[in-house]
Amino acid sequence: MFTSVMFYLFSVFIVFTHQKAWISSDCSIGSSDTLTCKENIPVEIPLGISRVVISNYLRTSISNITFSHVSWRNVKVLDISINPVVDFTVAGFNFYSLNNVNVLGIHSRRFEDIHRDALNGLNSLHTLDFSDCSSLDTTDLVEPLLAYPRTLKFLKLDQIGGRSVTIDGNFINMVAVKKISKLSLCGINMFPVGPLTATYIEPTLKYLDISNSTILPSRSYNFNDRYILLTNMLRNIEVLNVSSLPYSFLDLDFTVIRKVSGKDCLQIFSESRYRYMNNYLFPNMSVLEINDFLKYKIVLNNYVINLTCIGQMNLKYISMRQNNLQWMNISLFLPTDFAVEEMDLSLNKIQYISPQILSGFSYLQSLNLAYNSLGFMQKYEEFSKIFSGHRNLIVLNLAFNSLTNLPVDMFMNNNKLSHLDLHGNKLITLSFKFQHLHGLSILNLSFNGIVALDPVTIKAFNSFRNVIERIENKTAVINLDLIGNPFVCDCKTVGFIEWIFTDLIVNKTQPYSCYYEGEYLTIDKNIIEKSKFLCHRTLVITFSVIVVAIIVTLISVFVTKAHYRSKAKRRKLSKEKFIEMFLGDDFNKNRISFIVYASDDLDDLNKSFSRCLNNNLQNALKTDRRLISNGDLDIAPGYPIIDEVLRCVTKSCTLIALASKKFCESEWCQIELREAYNLNIPIILLFKEDVEESLMSPTMLAVFKKFARAKLIAKDDTFETVPEWNQFVESVINLAIEGTGLM
Repeated sequence: MFTSVMFYLFSVFIVFTHQKAWISSDCSIGSSDTLTCKENIPVEIPLGISRVVISNYLRTSISNITFSHVSWRNVKVLDISINPVVDFTVAGFNFYSLNNVNVLGIHSRRFEDIHRDALNGLNSLHTLDFSDCSSLDTTDLVEPLLAYPRTLKFLKLDQIGGRSVTIDGNFINMVAVKKISKLSLCGINMFPVGPLTATYIEPTLKYLDISNSTILPSRSYNFNDRYILLTNMLRNIEVLNVSSLPYSFLDLDFTVIRKVSGKDCLQIFSESRYRYMNNYLFPNMSVLEINDFLKYKIVLNNYVINLTCIGQMNLKYISMRQNNLQWMNISLFLPTDFAVEEMDLSLNKIQYISPQILSGFSYLQSLNLAYNSLGFMQKYEEFSKIFSGHRNLIVLNLAFNSLTNLPVDMFMNNNKLSHLDLHGNKLITLSFKFQHLHGLSILNLSFNGIVALDPVTIKAFNSFRNVIERIENKTAVINLDLIGNPFVCDCKTVGFIEWIFTDLIVNKTQPYSCYYEGEYLTIDKNIIEKSKFLCHRTLVITFSVIVVAIIVTLISVFVTKAHYRSKAKRRKLSKEKFIEMFLGDDFNKNRISFIVYASDDLDDLNKSFSRCLNNNLQNALKTDRRLISNGDLDIAPGYPIIDEVLRCVTKSCTLIALASKKFCESEWCQIELREAYNLNIPIILLFKEDVEESLMSPTMLAVFKKFARAKLIAKDDTFETVPEWNQFVESVINLAIEGTGLM
């Protein structure tokens, strides 16, 4: 037994030292199955290596005996990048010994020639990669590929051809003959050459990537050629990527969106001769990528788009990233069997998207709306209904949308939601209901504006987790990610910080942190204790502040009370002095109020008011002297009216205007009012009825807007004022005193 073990260890040692002996400094073993060499192709391959990469091959060709060593039979993947200044040629039967190679990649900027029999011997080949061969054209590949006796699965021709790459009938026929199911033509300038002829071989192409490519104009390529290309070669396509492709190649007519009503089915192909392709094009397609397809800002407002006439489609995934779809207020009607399960609308700067658009995608399980501007839509009521029709939604990404607040019922119909990504927004709390989302496993709220979650939200989340544990009968693992929020550690947030530290599943590679008195510190037991200390310190400070506040309040009450007493005393002395001066012979005023009213308005209410006001003023001033004036009582006959009006106004301490619609129409009333206003005599507007501002003169409107007014209301044989009568009389006396400058 001991002898067997020693023999085995010795054998392993011999093999290991043998491998190390022949590997030059030009080669290195990276991962367990990959050998990477810089400038040369090794003669022999170490055991266990199935992938060989040559990163900077310096020779102009490959010898037919290069791969003759038996160790090359274990290689499955061979990728050769030629030095950029080397003119490279692939000779016949170069790879004849590589029976087991599945993937062959050759990348040369100066590709000279490829022999007709270059690929013979590659009996297991299913992927051929000529990407980055900028001097290679498809015409160089047709003959070698047709001469190759076996079929291919994947042909990768990304960024080949330099200025142009020929797409002609020979190339299309070769793709069909070799039964290629996956073709990549990314980043090339396609030059279509007609006429094309329809092949009678059933097309096997299922994957086509022509993203970031262009279609060069060609006179020999016409409508019939486009028809053959779309309906023959691409008939069985399942995955199509046309991102960054000029849509003029497809002759799509977007102007029809403005021309059709909601009852008409939209035909997007512009040429009438193949409009029926709307019904039959790509029936097997399951994945469609049209990213960065529309270059200009798209604003569609109040449109109805009917696509129910589109034929049977098997679409499961649609990606429309970066298409400038900024405003989409559209009602969209789709076929009943339109069962898209995943959609990507990120990076579109979307400000508004109508719930009617997304409602047609009722089978959606994953929706990506990240990196848009849906925060703009929060002010609209329909924002809360965007996802109401998606009962099958499992993954929803709303990251980086400038969202500040989500409606309470935002996700009420999304019971199957498992992954909700809201990171990179401006949320400050969990404002939406989540207790019904029993399948929720990831809630990403990182890098928002959350300072702390309130106790009610924390309790709701804990209860939510307990409910899930009872339903699932196991510990609920809900990844709530709050990394990058500006948490604050202080007395008010102690409960939240403790919850973060003890209950939340913390990202160990990036621990949570918070601001503590100006410092950004990691949340741990120490910071929790410091935050609790702030509560005691806050209590002491609060108690001190309360005591000081009580003392200040008592002092303020005392000072205020003393001030009011002093003010009341001054008011009383001012009133006594005014009465003494007013009743004396030397005072320049002889009436408390001058009452102004329209002559057409004279009625019992005016007389009753004047009489009652005079009596109350006489009682207040303890005199029998008449204290009110009007045009009937004090104007001297025979003198100019304007002079008499001015005299009566100047001899009165205040002016009371019985305002009405007729008052506004009276020119003399407006003159009297204007004279009092110009002389700064206190004016009281007493309204007998409602008067529109448009009827008031500029002076009356200025008084109306600047000073408080009163209302006179007739009631049976008497009247009442608003405010009440005693307050009204007191205001008249106080205004009279203030007008003399004594108060």
